[in-house]
Amino acid sequence: MFAIYLSLILCSSFVQGEELDAITKLQNAVLILQHRVTTTEGQLERTQTKLTQAEVKRVQSDMKLTQAERQLAQLQTKLTAWPPGHYCILSNGQCPAGFSKSSGYMRAVSLYAATSTYIRPGTFGDSKIQCHGGPCGKHKPWIADLYISTCCK
Repeated sequence: MFAIYLSLILCSSFVQGEELDAITKLQNAVLILQHRVTTTEGQLERTQTKLTQAEVKRVQSDMKLTQAERQLAQLQTKLTAWPPGHYCILSNGQCPAGFSKSSGYMRAVSLYAATSTYIRPGTFGDSKIQCHGGPCGKHKPWIADLYISTCCK
């Protein structure tokens, strides 16, 4: 670009009149183009810097997400792993891996009275407490039934 400008300056010293005006206009056009190129190069550099900063932020965000995903996986592993030892938990459907289902019941349990002070029916997964044989107290003193279903290891 500079070579074109220099040759236009050299040519202008050998010509006059209209040709000189045309050369001056060309020189001005070259200057304007040089300014536009410089401006565009500056804009490109700033855009590249912004892109680089955006890429750094994206990578940092991805790293945070990956770290969060790893932490979530560790928590899920901890939550699904049962503590060591021998114990039972109330069952609710299938037992977890490593546990065996065990059930038992007591039917026609004798209680002092068939009131809410002495029996409150309820369900706990597969286990339950209920009144024996229909409305509570129908077969007095045999008031309650207790069903327990567990998973043991």
